[in-house]
Amino acid sequence: MNRNPLNQLAFLSGAWQGDGFIADFTEPVYNLMFGSMQVAGDNGTAAYWETYRFEARNDKVFVYPAQMGRENGAYLLQENDPADPEAGRKTFRSFIDKQASIQEISFESARSGEELRIGVAGSTERGAIRKEWVLSRRSG
Repeated sequence: MNRNPLNQLAFLSGAWQGDGFIADFTEPVYNLMFGSMQVAGDNGTAAYWETYRFEARNDKVFVYPAQMGRENGAYLLQENDPADPEAGRKTFRSFIDKQASIQEISFESARSGEELRIGVAGSTERGAIRKEWVLSRRSG
């Protein structure tokens, strides 16, 4: 039986909420998994949105994020050293565009799957970028 490399991202599956935004991720099926994120505007509409397409190909896992419908590159899941204290964090690094402002995207489950941390890291002309968002499971 084939082992699906996307199964290591199953912890993302479900509905999540953060400060002013929501995120939803499907379960891994076949070689694909999808996610979306919406930021609430002042008038109760989505002011910003992103989508994520995770794909397993040749035993490697890629994510293709898109902001407001514009895909911004391919990111490859990095292998973790089991001795690393952050081994539970799944980090994707820019695969093709080494000049992209966002060089890393990470996902980490905490508090027994009740908390999800999403992070980005990179740099621009103005300096280093490092941000993290903490989400909790939402019902319904």
